[in-house]
Amino acid sequence: MVEPVERRSWLALGAATAAAFMVVVDVSIVNVAFPSIQRSLDASNAALSWIVSGYSITVGSFLLLSGRLADRQGRRKMFNLGLVIFAIGSLLSGVAPRVEILIAARVVQAMGGSLIMPSSLAMVLPEFPVSRRSAAIGMWGGRWARWGRRSARPSARC
Repeated sequence: MVEPVERRSWLALGAATAAAFMVVVDVSIVNVAFPSIQRSLDASNAALSWIVSGYSITVGSFLLLSGRLADRQGRRKMFNLGLVIFAIGSLLSGVAPRVEILIAARVVQAMGGSLIMPSSLAMVLPEFPVSRRSAAIGMWGGRWARWGRRSARPSARC
């Protein structure tokens, strides 16, 4: 018999999945803005590469440390801190007057993302009965992977 899952568990899974999606999609979504970034900030090709690479390297580099912090300090606390840092990095990226500031803001954004990723699933799993956890993991991973794949499709304008 399948154990019932409370509505708030599904809502928590949805929020965690959406947050993980934002981290994943931000790796490549900035590519769409490259032409306008290059024009408005007079960015070189090397600088454009660092806008993407700085984010990707930072998220990847801090995932293990962030997971450990979440285990020690509290998953929800680190998830919320990650959301705040990610939002601040996003805001700074949007108002950056120079390409160097944009690169630094993307690194800040990635630090928040590295806190979000390991915490997002870890804080949701205890909300589900053991018999339903594999379904929750599948939905978490499958949803943001599917959304991320869709956002990575090249547009006709590029």
